[in-house]
Amino acid sequence: MPSLLHEGLIALVRDKPEFAAGLLRELLHVDVPEFTEARLAEASLNELVPTEYHADAVVLFVDGRAVFGSIFEAQLQEDPRKRFTWPVYTVNARARFECPFVLVVVTPDAATAQWASQIIEIGGGTSWAPLVVGPDGVPIITDVERARREPELAVLSVMAQGSGDTQTAVSIALAAAKALDGVSEEQRVLYLALI
Repeated sequence: MPSLLHEGLIALVRDKPEFAAGLLRELLHVDVPEFTEARLAEASLNELVPTEYHADAVVLFVDGRAVFGSIFEAQLQEDPRKRFTWPVYTVNARARFECPFVLVVVTPDAATAQWASQIIEIGGGTSWAPLVVGPDGVPIITDVERARREPELAVLSVMAQGSGDTQTAVSIALAAAKALDGVSEEQRVLYLALI
């Protein structure tokens, strides 16, 4: 059963799919093509073989047609099986939506981020690696105005940077909490629970 932390990480993307482009561009330095719409796509990435692969969130960037896609996976701890399924997710999504795809692992845990970022040997000299957003890649957001402009990133900042130095953790949490005026009531309840 997914935890609040797992579901919260994915809700940041599901609630605002265009947030995915910001993460890709600003935190991972991925050249996301220009698009007019970011929309959630079906997260089941099945093959003809009766095996179901279900990603946490799939975001398509569309400009008349799909121009780029991203799969978001919340990962709270190591799971050796993911090193076999993540490449499948990416290839299946690329085939289904006929555009380039990346897989992004989001984790608030530094050890899990290091594990997830390891290169996966596919075979025959081919290798693949997911993009990873871990605590080292998430900015410390204490500025309330920035938090208001980017409430999802502010909540992610709390999740990734909210431990350690108490004063910093409180500053991050307060900025994120003050940024929730512009989100729906359902989002506010979830985001406050995550904070």
